[in-house]
Amino acid sequence: MDDLVNNFTDLSISKVHNFHLPDTVKRQVEALKGNLRFLRCFFNYVTMRGTDYEEIKDLLTHTRSVASEAACLFYACLVEEMSPQTAFDMNFQFCNLLRMIKPIKPDVRQIYIQVLKDSSSSGSSVLSPAMNEHATVGFIGSLLEFIPELLNRKASDMISLRDHMTMLQVELRFLNDFFMDFPRSCTDPAVYGNHDLMRSIEAVTRESGSAIFSLSDEEIEGNISWQMNIMLSDLLEKGEIKQMFLELSKALRDKLPLIGGLEFIEFLLGNLKELFW
Repeated sequence: MDDLVNNFTDLSISKVHNFHLPDTVKRQVEALKGNLRFLRCFFNYVTMRGTDYEEIKDLLTHTRSVASEAACLFYACLVEEMSPQTAFDMNFQFCNLLRMIKPIKPDVRQIYIQVLKDSSSSGSSVLSPAMNEHATVGFIGSLLEFIPELLNRKASDMISLRDHMTMLQVELRFLNDFFMDFPRSCTDPAVYGNHDLMRSIEAVTRESGSAIFSLSDEEIEGNISWQMNIMLSDLLEKGEIKQMFLELSKALRDKLPLIGGLEFIEFLLGNLKELFW
């Protein structure tokens, strides 16, 4: 998957010698590149949680199918003469592949949601922050990229969810910023060892992912919209994200007052700066 993302990146910036893509195809390449990154981040996120093979075999099969289709498209971009008809046909293939990755189709959406559910019930131990922060940042970042697309949908049923989705976006951005500036002292077992900070983060991340995947249904109905509104409300009202930062701050202050203090202050200053922009 890494190679595919890199290959499509080269295509989008015309690094391939004597090669040029029509603008319409370039836009599709950019969209596909972003969705391949999402699938890579999602796959890394669930597999780094010690999930059993049986729980991820459908996701693994799906990922292989996507990778195969993407590789064929990349090769076609290299060898095909880019006539208007070829560009039109290729755009159609890109659209089909994008729909294969996004949680739009019921079968794809079910695979993604079920994997998140299985990873929460597998009982696998939470990895240390030093090991899982990269995978978590990638997945949260991918979720953040889905939200604007959902907010821009014109469906009347989505209007009632817009406020909660916007609030969830703010919470996830805060969580993402926290991981981007993760205090290195938190990797010490003295801080996270008997602390459920990471478990709280995992729970919020999984529930947010399930909610966003569920809302990606293009044919969402009124009663489902009402149920999703309740689910989003419950997720936000838990206040888990705010609470976990209070707990972390206390853990740093009590156990590692000199090591983590400056890093945590820098993180808070970074978020204050973002609020003023």
